[in-house]
Amino acid sequence: MDKLIFTVLNGMKVSEMRQANTFNELANVNTTGFKSSFNSVAVAKDLTSPDAFDSRAFPSLRYGNTVNLKPGPMIATKNDLDVYISNKGVLAVQAKDGSEAYTRRGDLKVTENGVLTTGAGHVVLGNQGPITLPPSSRITINQTGVISVIPMSSTDNTFQEIDRLKLVNSEGQELKIREDGLYETESKQPLPEDGAIGVMVGALEGSSAKPVELMVQMIKDTRDYEMQVRVIKNAKEISTSSASMIRMDS
Repeated sequence: MDKLIFTVLNGMKVSEMRQANTFNELANVNTTGFKSSFNSVAVAKDLTSPDAFDSRAFPSLRYGNTVNLKPGPMIATKNDLDVYISNKGVLAVQAKDGSEAYTRRGDLKVTENGVLTTGAGHVVLGNQGPITLPPSSRITINQTGVISVIPMSSTDNTFQEIDRLKLVNSEGQELKIREDGLYETESKQPLPEDGAIGVMVGALEGSSAKPVELMVQMIKDTRDYEMQVRVIKNAKEISTSSASMIRMDS
């Protein structure tokens, strides 16, 4: 009986986590570059004690937050600072804690101090560190991610190359989503720049969250949870009936 209870409780725990993730994805259906990240796998565990045989095994579900980096829909904006990152590439940014993290968000902006950031305010990193631009009359980004500007002080309107966006290839990497919405590796170590990753300028990546699918998933999660509660109630009734039968036999 306890094996049944352990199984159901683990299922309820994962259902709760899935529901919370579904609500989060629904809240981000319009967030640029948003990615799904919930995943789970069934595992088996043994209940053991020292100097004794394994008493029993029970199944459980492990859940994680590995980011699904499948490219999302492309949205044309014709903005010179909007970039759609190719394939499974990610853009390196500086998180609030100073560490290097990654994002698919390509709505770039320049602050009053000339610092290049994403729309969420994270500082964009280049091959030489945080990217800072001089006062410029024009800013361009080419398909390889190279940023060029025409400085205000220029007399011949010649473009000056500043830096290249640090673009990383996430193929074969398991990136975890952080509490701030950025991605990082399991080891939290920076990944090398990849020159093969490019960008499409004048476009953004839309959210991978699909409202209709999420609404269906929400209904399914609710029904799964209700079913698990009913199983526990039935288990209690079976346990009570068994106890009554034992008392009658005695």
